[in-house]
Amino acid sequence: MSEPFDSGTLQVSELHTLSYEQSGSSEGAPVVVLHGGPGGGCPPQYRQYFDPARYRVVMFDQRGCGKSTPMACLKGAPVPASPAIPPPATIRTCFSSSLFTL
Repeated sequence: MSEPFDSGTLQVSELHTLSYEQSGSSEGAPVVVLHGGPGGGCPPQYRQYFDPARYRVVMFDQRGCGKSTPMACLKGAPVPASPAIPPPATIRTCFSSSLFTL
């Protein structure tokens, strides 16, 4: 299981930040991993499902979950679309990838 080569937060609204980490190959095919819910986060064990030589694995803690802030808060999240996950345009912009697997 590979260790993250990058981690941080993305400001997605005035109130919310999403925690993320990237592992695997920085030149690999990008794969975005979203965890189940409610309230959890992306555990490190999720990395084991991807070949680190082949994939750039981007894991998000969804809005209000895990290390994202504020915890357990969906105030101001877009509705009715899934309020916890970042829009694809945000993912593309922040990680400079026009294509990714979700």
